[in-house]
Order: sequence, then C-alpha cells, then structure tokens
Amino acid sequence: MENSGNDITEAVRKLTEKLRRFKNSEPEGIRTEPLRKESIIQQKIKETEESMRKKTAGIYRGYMSPLDTFGPDSQRASAVLRDTDELLKAYKLYKAVMEASKPLSDNDVYLSHIEIETPLSKNESYTTGGMFIYLQLWLIFEQCVEDYIPVMVQEQGGRYHLSFESLQSHYFSSQEKELLASVKNTFYLIKKV
Repeated sequence: MENSGNDITEAVRKLTEKLRRFKNSEPEGIRTEPLRKESIIQQKIKETEESMRKKTAGIYRGYMSPLDTFGPDSQRASAVLRDTDELLKAYKLYKAVMEASKPLSDNDVYLSHIEIETPLSKNESYTTGGMFIYLQLWLIFEQCVEDYIPVMVQEQGGRYHLSFESLQSHYFSSQEKELLASVKNTFYLIKKV
C-alpha cells in the first residue's frame, strides 16, 4: 500500500509540474488571437475603403467621360453632358459678373452674392442627393478652375439656387475631402514608375 501512495504522490507531482509548465508557456493560439482579430478588422477596413474608392472612381468617371462610360446613345450620358454644360455656363456667368463689377466696387459698395437659376438647382440628386460634389470636382479638375466653386444654397420654402464661393475659403466636409482626395489620387496624380 505504501508503494501505491508513492505512485499517487508521484503522479500528482508530475501533473503539478505539467500544469506549471503549461501555465508558464504561451501557447500560439492564445498569444496570437488578439493580433488575428485586429488584422481581420484592418482587412475589413481596407476592403471597405477600396470599395468606396472604386465606387467614387466609377461615379466620377461618368462625369469625366460620359460618352465612354455610358455610351454615345445613352440618356445618362446626355444628362451628364447637359449638367456639366449648365454648370460651366453658370461659372462663366458668375465670373463675368464679378469681373464686370470690379471697377465699380470698393470696400463699401460691392456685390455680396449672386443667385443663379439653373435646372441643376431643381435636380434632387444635386440638391439633396449628394451628387453635386461630382460636378464640383469636375469643374475643379476637368476645367482647371481655381478661383470659384459652385454651391447649392437652400432658400426659404425649400427651393435651391446656385451660387459661387471662393475656392480657397470654401469648406469641404470630411466626406467631401475624402472624395476629392480619392478622385485626385485616382485620375490626376502622375504615377511614379
């Protein structure tokens, strides 16, 4: 019997030693689990950002080259060409009025704002749908405009009109800045080889 007591003691000692070694070791699965979760999250963020860049590029490509993107007989291409033409006319009108007013203006007497009527201000995709940023980007990048940027201004009663602001002092939201950077990086930066 004495011998079996020693066997049990020995077995308990060995088990205790194994548990101590196990506790002191860092099993691979446990140690790397937080890193895997973090890398999965990072991968999801990266995939989401890439998806947004592709979506932005696809939409903007339609404004850059509507005939190539939508086809020459497409109603969508015709609508985009009409919208960009209207925006360019409004910009030229605004700029002409501002230039004409310069000799007659001083610190006390000047034009404070100009309201421009255009079908763009009746188009919900531009007034409330978030698509107006693509027209703004088209004007900045495709027409190389550096002085004024178009803005949609909501009037009392819910109507909108088109106006312009100084591009240097215009406030872009963080989402608009992301779109601007994405379009610039995708289409207008010269890639280093």
